[in-house]
Amino acid sequence: MVISQILILKINNYSMIFKFSSIALLFFISCGSSPKTTAAHEKKTVSIEQLNCPDDGFCNIELLEKKKPELAFDEFNNSYLNYLDSLNSTIIFEYKKDQDPRVMDGGYREELIIPINDSLLIDGTVIDLSDHQIYYGRFCFCRGQSGYYVINDGQLTINKVSANNFSIELQFSTNEVPHVLKHIRMYLTY
Repeated sequence: MVISQILILKINNYSMIFKFSSIALLFFISCGSSPKTTAAHEKKTVSIEQLNCPDDGFCNIELLEKKKPELAFDEFNNSYLNYLDSLNSTIIFEYKKDQDPRVMDGGYREELIIPINDSLLIDGTVIDLSDHQIYYGRFCFCRGQSGYYVINDGQLTINKVSANNFSIELQFSTNEVPHVLKHIRMYLTY
């Protein structure tokens, strides 16, 4: 009889410990801090009236206000961009090729990063790309041909359409890597 009472007491103690542990675990999980997100840079969508994009994908344009790009390299000599605080802004034109969902590494994306400032946003501005740093990014599963590159060959044309509306056209080429984008045209409300 004494042994059975000891066993019941031990079982009740384990049950009580289990209940207490479960309640404590729930308390700690529910009282955890909520996740906080911070943006690396402010993003603002550019108002687009017209945009030429290759038929086999889709394009997106963003305006990063008060940010300028800076090309950097990691320890493996892979290029990437840092966005630094600035009085200027940056336009990011992105093209994503339609992907076959059956192919895991079939994604393909190109970016054009165009730093702009108020002195460029006047009617009839034509800039030779050897004088203005524009970056081209290519991202795919193509070894040795992904990353960011400086574009030195081409022309950027900006025309003022109305008070805060600008027509921006960029024609470029690079010998660094093959690329789909060669000519883009957009209307920017800034």
